[in-house]
Amino acid sequence: MKVLTHLRPGLIQCYDIEGFPRTNNEMERTIGAIKMHYRRISGRKNWNNYLLRYGRCVAYQEWWQQQPDGQAQLHARLRQVAPSSWRQVRQQTRHCHMEQLNRFRFRHRPIDYLAALEMRWEQTTGTSVLPP
Repeated sequence: MKVLTHLRPGLIQCYDIEGFPRTNNEMERTIGAIKMHYRRISGRKNWNNYLLRYGRCVAYQEWWQQQPDGQAQLHARLRQVAPSSWRQVRQQTRHCHMEQLNRFRFRHRPIDYLAALEMRWEQTTGTSVLPP
């Protein structure tokens, strides 16, 4: 146990929170159950878009929902989060959403996407000539 005292705080959550998966197999089983739950709701095979849209907190929130009195405990923990931390995570999530949206736009309508980029370039620089 002495080894664990030198690790980064919050890295080993399974010892801080009772009922949290302690082994890799248990964690994989938990994540698999979350994926299966999403697939049943959405009717889709792949949950990557859902994960990209709602971020890395999906599994954490789902785990709390499955615990007895989990929703109340989650709300109590969330009240302890500083507003600046929440804003930072929200900003990161928005940034990820924009990256995903830009990739989608480029993949499905590359000509429109590139035309929009050129228009933004013209508005920003005042010239229609792109540098070599």
